[in-house]
Amino acid sequence: MTQFFYTCLIALYCAGTSFSLQYVSYFGRFWYHFPMFCVGWNDASAFFIGRKFGRTRLISLSPKKTVEGFVGALLSNAIVTFMFLDGLLRDNNYWTCAPMRLTWRPFEDY
Repeated sequence: MTQFFYTCLIALYCAGTSFSLQYVSYFGRFWYHFPMFCVGWNDASAFFIGRKFGRTRLISLSPKKTVEGFVGALLSNAIVTFMFLDGLLRDNNYWTCAPMRLTWRPFEDY
């Protein structure tokens, strides 16, 4: 019975998570895609900048993290996210306003 309970709990968690991601990605396009982009860009830029210019260790817990990678990711993320915001918010109706109704036709004008 315990295994059945945990199986149902995991199934509900997975279904709820997938429904939430689908709902947010459709009705809150900006609030889903923008943070995902920022986190991905920050991680990638910290890795590549730290690999290229990193000399000073940031923390002893993770020996491959460097101060140069941290600072480079901070600056890179600030610049690129402002550029990303400028591009996203030009088409204001698509990214920030949810459609008033759901239809089966994906490219219908609202």
